[in-house]
Amino acid sequence: MDCWPSGWHFPECWRCLAKRPSPPASLKFKMKSIDGKPVDMKKYNGRVMLVVNLASQ
Repeated sequence: MDCWPSGWHFPECWRCLAKRPSPPASLKFKMKSIDGKPVDMKKYNGRVMLVVNLASQ
C-alpha cells in the first residue's frame, strides 16, 4: 500500500520511511563555516544548498 496518496497510515508510512536512502556522501563530513567553525553537513540534509569552493594558494 502506498501511504502518501491515501493519507497517513502509520504502519505503512513507517515502512515507507524506513526504505528511504541514506544521506549522500556529501553530507557525511564537516566543513569550516565562513567564521572558521566546523559545521556538520548532516544539518542540511533535505535542503537545497550551494557549496562554493574558493581554492587559493
